[in-house]
Amino acid sequence: MIETPKISEILWEEFMEPMNISAYKLANDIHVPVSRIQDILHSGGIKVTDKERTIADCLKDMDKIAGPEEVRANISSMSYIDEQKLLEYLSLYDNQFLYQKAGFLLWDCRETLGLTDGFFDICREHIGKSKRYLTKDNCQVKYIDEWRLMVPVNILNIKNGEVETDAAV
Repeated sequence: MIETPKISEILWEEFMEPMNISAYKLANDIHVPVSRIQDILHSGGIKVTDKERTIADCLKDMDKIAGPEEVRANISSMSYIDEQKLLEYLSLYDNQFLYQKAGFLLWDCRETLGLTDGFFDICREHIGKSKRYLTKDNCQVKYIDEWRLMVPVNILNIKNGEVETDAAV
């Protein structure tokens, strides 16, 4: 598993220690209270992830965080992602359903994200034989054979759990 660095570790190991900067000096230089720097250094900090890890985590838990329409909208607003990193994160979960979701939800923005056919081939190789529902929502669905997924019919027009009536169908 890839260890995710904490902000406190990055601040100390990559910046303050090599440059021999104290919390007091840093706080004065950037005009914040010393306690803010000390809080970051001594609280353990929050973990920092890259966008590829964030994508994998969002796809994995999308019903818990926002739903497929929100995850899809956020991903489509991104530019390039590192497909090798994303594949590495997907492999850490080793979850067929996650590969199904990744293949289906990333397909439409593959050019913008810089994803190759090889990425989708790997996703297809890992989806298994099970047919699954993309979401737990009780709505009309259609089957996408390529990804063995049942997806909401209006997935492209769903915003905040509701179908936009003025969207072109």
